[in-house]
Amino acid sequence: MKLLWSRNALERLDAEARLIARRRPLAARRFVEQVRDAVARLADFPQSGRPVPELPGELVREVIVGSYRVIYRPESDRVLILHLMHQRQQMRREHLNGEE
Repeated sequence: MKLLWSRNALERLDAEARLIARRRPLAARRFVEQVRDAVARLADFPQSGRPVPELPGELVREVIVGSYRVIYRPESDRVLILHLMHQRQQMRREHLNGEE
């Protein structure tokens, strides 16, 4: 299955990595690798993440990477990575805009 990242998700990954890198450059690199590894597994196991608790009935799932949530939507032939957010942040519907 194909993996596609929305522009928003890529921008959030970059922003979080830059924030972490201010104090811990190696930790930032590991963080990006961990997120990419978790997302890569979705190509083979798209249903492996849990449904997003705040969005009952939505076909949106998430995987947890450390203190971060990777929000995604499995589709028939692809997995669309919608958003990356810290667990302390509140989920909003705008996070589900799948702009590619």
